[in-house]
Order: sequence, then C-alpha cells, then structure tokens
Amino acid sequence: MKRTTPHIPRPDYKPGMARKIWEGIMNKVWPTDPTYLIKSGSLDDINHWISHGGDLDYVDAAQNTIPHLLAIGRTQKSTPYEVRPITKSLFQYYSQEQMEKLSVQSNGDFRTPWHELSMTCKASSTFALHSAGVVIAEEMINAGASPLIARSPEKPEDFPAVSILPRIAGCPQLIRKLIEIDSELTLGGEDGNTPPHLSERYPTLLWAAINQKQYSALRHMLIQGAEYSDESSPVHPLMRDIRLWHIDRDLRACGRVLWDQNRLLPSNEIHADLMTALDTWEKQLTDAEKFPQPPQNRREVLDVKESLEILLKLTPHIDRPLEVLTSDGDKRTLGEGLLGTLEKSYPRLYQTACKIPEIIQFPGAK
Repeated sequence: MKRTTPHIPRPDYKPGMARKIWEGIMNKVWPTDPTYLIKSGSLDDINHWISHGGDLDYVDAAQNTIPHLLAIGRTQKSTPYEVRPITKSLFQYYSQEQMEKLSVQSNGDFRTPWHELSMTCKASSTFALHSAGVVIAEEMINAGASPLIARSPEKPEDFPAVSILPRIAGCPQLIRKLIEIDSELTLGGEDGNTPPHLSERYPTLLWAAINQKQYSALRHMLIQGAEYSDESSPVHPLMRDIRLWHIDRDLRACGRVLWDQNRLLPSNEIHADLMTALDTWEKQLTDAEKFPQPPQNRREVLDVKESLEILLKLTPHIDRPLEVLTSDGDKRTLGEGLLGTLEKSYPRLYQTACKIPEIIQFPGAK
C-alpha cells in the first residue's frame, strides 16, 4: 500500500539532564508528560511539545507507543473533529516504514494499536467502533499502516483486521479504506509468511467474516466492492461448514447475504462432504413427522428448509453434474445434479425443494 498523507522531518529530540530540568520548569506552564498529552492534551499542547523536541518514539511503562495511547485515550473522550487534526499532526512525523512497524507493535497486554481500538472504541449502544476510533483507524491507514498485516500471526485474531471485524459493519468509510489498500482484502504476515493453518482458512477478510460468522460485516464489504477470484470466493468457506448450517443461524445468515448479493459458487464444485449434510437434513425431516405438532412448524424443520434453500440458490446449476467430497475427503461426482440427487435419494428434501418459489418453475421439479 502507499501512504496518502505527507511525511515531514521531525524536530530533534535531545534527552539529558538539561532537558529534564527544562521539562520540569515548562510543565508548570505547559503540560509535557507524553502520556497525558497524547491521551488528553489539546492540539496546541501536542504541537508545542513536538516543536520543543518531544520524543515521538516515546513508550510508556506499559509498552504503549503513541498510536497505542491515541487508541486507548482518545476513542471515547474525543470527537472526530478533535482527534483528526491531532492524529494528522502526530503521524506526519513518521515515515511509512515507521508507521507500519508501530501499527503491528504490541504493548504489555500483547495488543497492537488496532487491537486497542477493538477493545475500547465501542459506541455506547452498539458494537461499532466509536466515531473517534474510526478517525484514528483512517489516519493510520492514510499514513501507510495496514490492519490486514500481522506480525508473526499464530491465530486469526492476530490479524488486526480480524480483531476489529465485529466493529466495522457500521463503518462504510473505513471498509472503503480497507478495500483501497487491497480490493481482495488479503491477510498476511509482516514478513510475507503466514502459517498454513491460517493461510488455508483465513486467506482474506471475506473468509474471516464467514469463519467468524460476521454476516453484517460480510454484507458491507461486498456492497462496498470487495473483490475475489474464483479460488478465493467466500462461498467456499461457507460450503466447507455445510454440515453445521441447520444448527447455526449465523452461518445461514452468511449464506443469505451471499445469495442476496448474487454471489454463487464459481463452478459446480462443493469442497465439502455434501452427502453427510443431506443425510442429516433428510433425517431431521423424517423425525419431525413422528411428533404431534405439525412438522412444517417445528424449528428444526424450518432450519433445514432454510439450509436447503441456501444450498439450492448458491449452486449455479442444480441440474448439472455436481462435484463434492466424500466423508473421507475423496472427490465424488453426482451425475444427476443436485436436484436429481434429491429426487433419487432424498424424497422429503426433494418435496421441500419443489415448494421453493425459484425451484417450482425449474424444469424437472414436480
């Protein structure tokens, strides 16, 4: 990514006894404590501190850098109009390389500035980032830092973008900023190396949204123009967990987002054990018939119907051969296609499918 805000040389920092004496004198008429200044000082206070040689590489006792202190101290106490000029004034003294390093540096709580945003920038009545936190995030991006990059990631939450994912659904301007960095929202390690267990399950932020069941963030990223290749389609991780659809409403919500946005499987291939899922769904419908309550009104029946509808709508050609995986991970081709397989082996699922409006008019549906 490329920095979009200007970078200017910083004033010299001159530590030593003379400076400590000067700071002691000046503190009586102008605040000079870096922690106080960054968290609570005015723009004039901060500019005065910088122009008189303030230490822009300051780290407090808790290993918080200046971006950490901004995230911790400003997010719920400052307005966007107050925090934007302050962040611009501070970040202009860091080169893009310095900003990149600061953005992935952890404090004593093992959190980067991005992670501190996700911890402290909650609006009072929602899970969204506080408006001041959005500004801090935007200015970090403008200065060349990317939350898509992590230092030595070992778990999904090590990626800053994954940690703030639940908070950004209501922040379209921040999502647009992320897409400007990388239209495919690729997640990666700082050194270019990402462990296989992460690169396979979390190659992009779209996949992270599916894995973390953040359907609202998924919707907004797609609406804002996030792109993907056939190989990195977010439908793939959703299909991988197809055996859980009927018991997980959040996964089904992700499926509804994908079909609402007309994001289908790129080909008639499902990289998952489809047959086990169909077996389970058919059994659910069969078992429901044993109870006195009308089966069509039972919760588990409604969940199976919704799961089946998502599957049918995300499959581009329900009448053409479909490639799936077996429970052993081997490939298997369903020559009759999805609808034909339902008709041949899953009568209750087939009856249910034929009541779905889009399927009623489909050739072969009865």
